[in-house]
Amino acid sequence: MNEYQPCIIERSWINGNFELWLPEQEGLIEWIETKYEGSQAHLWHVLIYAASEQKGLDISSLYIEPEGDVFVAYAPDDRVLIHVASVISELISHKTLMLKTAEYAEEKNLWNKFHCARR
Repeated sequence: MNEYQPCIIERSWINGNFELWLPEQEGLIEWIETKYEGSQAHLWHVLIYAASEQKGLDISSLYIEPEGDVFVAYAPDDRVLIHVASVISELISHKTLMLKTAEYAEEKNLWNKFHCARR
């Protein structure tokens, strides 16, 4: 059983770094997709960045590579990915928190910073 569901955290066989994968979450963030243009991966990028900023979490060692509707992040240490997985889980579990995080991202102009245009 994966304790970080719906995320998957694993060690890369290529370089030994760690990877976090969040597969497409059908039906989860369509309300954000209708407001902002961007793939689910880009939208998650903004939400994770905003939530981490709000919580004071340092994710500077995180390298994010949005791949369509699959969110992918890499880090040399799995601890930052565990923090990200907990942020994602919390946002998924609490839609109100996700909405407040999206509003915070809008206040801080993060949607534009990460190239998600408002419709």
